[in-house]
Amino acid sequence: MRRLERGHRNIRAQARALSDLKGAGHGGPAPASRSTLRRRTDLKADTLAPIRTSRRKPGGVEATILSAEWFPAARHFHADSRKRAGSVMHSTAVHRPTKRRTVLLLIATPLVLLLAWYLVGRVASPWTAVEIESLPGAPEFARSAYPLRLASYNIAHGRGGTLGASNWDGGPAAARRQRLEAIGSFLADRDVDVVVLNEVDFSARWSGHQDQAAIIAEAGCYPFIARQRNIDVTVPFIRFIFGNAVLSRFPIVSAQRKRFPPYSRLEAWLAGSHDSLLTRIRLPDGLTIAVWALHLDSRSERIRIEAVERILDISTSIADPLFVIGDFNSSPRSFPQAQPVACGHTALDSIAASSRFAAFPSPHGTPTDFTFPSGRPDRTIDWAFVPSDWRIGESMVAEVSYSDHLPIIVSVYPPSD
Repeated sequence: MRRLERGHRNIRAQARALSDLKGAGHGGPAPASRSTLRRRTDLKADTLAPIRTSRRKPGGVEATILSAEWFPAARHFHADSRKRAGSVMHSTAVHRPTKRRTVLLLIATPLVLLLAWYLVGRVASPWTAVEIESLPGAPEFARSAYPLRLASYNIAHGRGGTLGASNWDGGPAAARRQRLEAIGSFLADRDVDVVVLNEVDFSARWSGHQDQAAIIAEAGCYPFIARQRNIDVTVPFIRFIFGNAVLSRFPIVSAQRKRFPPYSRLEAWLAGSHDSLLTRIRLPDGLTIAVWALHLDSRSERIRIEAVERILDISTSIADPLFVIGDFNSSPRSFPQAQPVACGHTALDSIAASSRFAAFPSPHGTPTDFTFPSGRPDRTIDWAFVPSDWRIGESMVAEVSYSDHLPIIVSVYPPSD
């Protein structure tokens, strides 16, 4: 009861104050009756809009009185204000994610395009892995094919003879080109008919996207080129494509890639692997020979043994005289720096034990013909295996410093000679 009486007194006081103000000339509607005010006090608090009014007291002091006058328009005004505020907040919330999406799209679009370009290149790589080229205007050599002089040279991407150098080393593109032309001239001076090249860049960022096989072929007067890509990674403006090549003075009739077990299947899918190139070359006397160019993986003797076993299996189905040449990254177990597996043999032991081949350098006896590294050779890892019924003539490991490997050159004669 006391609370109700205090409420009534407050209502009456505010009603009198409003009456006095309006009677003093402020205008407005007549003051609400007491019964009306009582009804309004029963309304919920959110339906009352406090009205701030002022009254000037004697002495110039302005007093502020809060009235609980019912003001329906205020309720609508506050509702509209809340709607406008909500609309602004919603607009801001929508605008910010839109900006974020735009930035993400600007970043993601080129990345998606690069990835798509790379994936298309990888999917297409089996169809671009091998190619044969005949240099325009190059004459065929009409001389006798025998002795047939074969060579193997790992040119180390043309970077020079420094052991352990990065592929990005080797100087500017002009210096690499000069080194490659020197290799071509060296092979021509040694009268090499067919050369197997390893670690040849066909188009790589670190060597200025030079076709190193073509440069050597032009400098050495080799009209016929077969290329086989081991690594093939391409995105716009950047390529890393390199592998094995066969340069020949005689027509290359056919070329195909022969796969070896990869060191890593994921690596093979993402970039490529150490596969090989099997070519057929027609000699001037009409005989066709098979030259198998390879570069076995340096990281695992077990993988190299598996590759050699595949060579031996496939060789039984090749009717032409077969020459297996390249960087085997392997030595017989009795040689320095050999890396035999647990059972005690190496990839070279496997192929040397076959009766199908003779070899240079000789895998038997005291090792004398080391091929790596070129600065101070201490191991033999570059080999030429020829049919066992062919005769090996004058052969050599040439001491030149164009690469960290030394080239080997072997002269061979067919059974009839």
